Amino acid sequence: MPNVRSRARRFRQSPTIQAIIRTAGFNVVNTVLAGVGGILVARVLGASGRGDYAVLMTWLGLALIVGELGQTASVTYHVARNPERARDYVATSVRTMIVSGLLCLPLAFVFAKYLSDGRDARESAFQILALVLPVAFVAASFTFALQATRIDLWNWVRFSQPFVWFMVLVPLAYFGGVSLTHLMWIYLSSVVLQFGIALWFCKKTSLLRGRYEGKFLRPMLVYGLSHLASTLPAGLIRQLDVLFLAVFVSASQVGHYAVAVAYASLSFPLAAAVGSVLFPRQARLGSPNRTLRRSVFLVSLATMLCMVPMILVAPFLLPLVFGDDFSASVSILWFLFPSLLALSANQVCGDLLRGMGKPQSVAWATWISLVVLVVLLFFLVPSSGIRGAAISTSIAQVVACGTLMFLLFRKNSGVLEEGANL
Repeated sequence: MPNVRSRARRFRQSPTIQAIIRTAGFNVVNTVLAGVGGILVARVLGASGRGDYAVLMTWLGLALIVGELGQTASVTYHVARNPERARDYVATSVRTMIVSGLLCLPLAFVFAKYLSDGRDARESAFQILALVLPVAFVAASFTFALQATRIDLWNWVRFSQPFVWFMVLVPLAYFGGVSLTHLMWIYLSSVVLQFGIALWFCKKTSLLRGRYEGKFLRPMLVYGLSHLASTLPAGLIRQLDVLFLAVFVSASQVGHYAVAVAYASLSFPLAAAVGSVLFPRQARLGSPNRTLRRSVFLVSLATMLCMVPMILVAPFLLPLVFGDDFSASVSILWFLFPSLLALSANQVCGDLLRGMGKPQSVAWATWISLVVLVVLLFFLVPSSGIRGAAISTSIAQVVACGTLMFLLFRKNSGVLEEGANL
């Protein structure tokens, strides 16, 4: 017993474990701020304005994924892999993002006019949000360099924008009288503030005053575009089940399914935290080690331990929070259970492969999963509705999990090489 307690104490005191716990805490807080913030936006703008806000945020999310060219992962990998040249990698990424921002900005204004549907207020909101892009692109280079060097500061930078946004929304929701355009100006201001905080932290950690290096550009772009090749299908996977359901089932059933997915996803911040911490750590180590098997197993076990009690209390909790109409969401949770377990393992496997310099492997697994999901949704949703969508999603995620684990643990990866403990 003393030996077990000693091991448990060393485990808890491990810097990696402490970083994972803190990052998971920030993930949970950010998730809560986003959820409550959405409710406040609905209170401020009403149903129609909330719909416009959802369209704007979806557009922004897609524009950030494409316009950042995968540099969020690329700068983390290269700074962690080559800490002695960290400032030069940051400077190279910043210049790349400035060019991307200047190219995307006029395109964003064109799309703003096209997507506004002839409504001046909506066009103005799109135009303001377009200004977010160059700021967010450049800020990403500084922010994700911190993930590789000081993950504690990286967490504070991530927290700063949703916190400021939320703190401004609270009085606005109370007093009312605010338009969508006003909210977009506030959102832009919160992103600029986040940029300033990231810049300040980078100055404190000596990540500024680097030189642009042309020889760094190609490997950073190759890595980033390989990462982008996995994030695009991953985004489709997250939305495709709902799009299929919108065609084949009633709106109320789509609502039941969406609530079940949102509730089940509350267990995901831990897996995201593990991946965020281990990604730069694996990049620093270079060659893989035994912590790979341990981390994937532990995060799957932790997710299962979170999900089981969540499902058991769901018959009481979901009707209490959302109303009796959403009791039907409870039965879907068990069909989503394999999906959440696999998704948690996928997050860690994917980040470890990225840390090994293999983002293209993650892309292959994600595209395979997307193809499987499309086929299954096509056959199962028309006949089984929301249950078919949940089964399709679970099978697709399990296929992705098997593919990622094969790529991660295959013999020529050198996984059995001895390495440091967690």
